[in-house]
Amino acid sequence: MANRQLLREIRLVHAEVNGIYGHRRIHAELLAQGFACGRHRIAGLMRRNGIRVRTRKRWRPVSSSQHLLPVAPNLLQRTSISVGCRI
Repeated sequence: MANRQLLREIRLVHAEVNGIYGHRRIHAELLAQGFACGRHRIAGLMRRNGIRVRTRKRWRPVSSSQHLLPVAPNLLQRTSISVGCRI
């Protein structure tokens, strides 16, 4: 009975934040609302009921260096490799 009520609240919080909160944030939100429950209990209820976090979009480079366009001139005469370079 308590799990049903808790699951209802988990679904409400999950819907309010558009599915971006995982079990840790949902746990904090439910504690703030006055529900006494454990983080692992929330994680288990979410897992068993198919409540998943929306994953972030992976970063991809915008452009590719594999093109035939001309490269801008090196007006400052800097080296092209700047990783780990200390002056």
